[in-house]
Amino acid sequence: MITIEETPNNQALKFVINNVCIAKDKPFFFNSIEETMDVSDLAKDLFLIGNVNKIFFGHDFIIVTKMENIEWRDIKSTIFLTIANHISNHKPFFVATKKAKDEYLSIKKKIEIEEKINQKYNEEDQIIKEILSVIEERIRPMLLIDGGDVKFINFVDNIVYIQFMGACLECPDSNITLQSGIERTLKHFIPEVEKVVDVDN
Repeated sequence: MITIEETPNNQALKFVINNVCIAKDKPFFFNSIEETMDVSDLAKDLFLIGNVNKIFFGHDFIIVTKMENIEWRDIKSTIFLTIANHISNHKPFFVATKKAKDEYLSIKKKIEIEEKINQKYNEEDQIIKEILSVIEERIRPMLLIDGGDVKFINFVDNIVYIQFMGACLECPDSNITLQSGIERTLKHFIPEVEKVVDVDN
């Protein structure tokens, strides 16, 4: 069963696929059809619909971001049917080619590196450990509800650097989310945090 949910970004819709795991180890983000080649036939087919700007594969959902000059009523049903047909035909979400495997292994390697970095943080810096905990337990669940996500980048001079993902990208309310949601939450639980900065802005 597929359900469609709105996100704070008017240009992005969240297609939730119940009881199906899409991106198990790491979210996948596609900026163009070229990036889908030999990686994901579904992502490629979604771009071929036309007027699709970006695609984000989460654990059990897909975020599709459209071009601003098109209305959702023109492409939403086609996107829905494309995903539904892919699932009903039991097609894999990712292509089992060498390139896809290399991509998968590259992502797993990045995860391992991040885990090692996080472990190092946990051992050496209590503040960063607390930041990671607040992001994971209080901030990410809030964003994932609307199809967005956030990644911790660094903590320098009392400033937390983060990166938005999914529906949060290009969302007109991302600055509000940053200041009223993420920054306020981190400041509340961690007095050492003075500011939160999105590295992409």
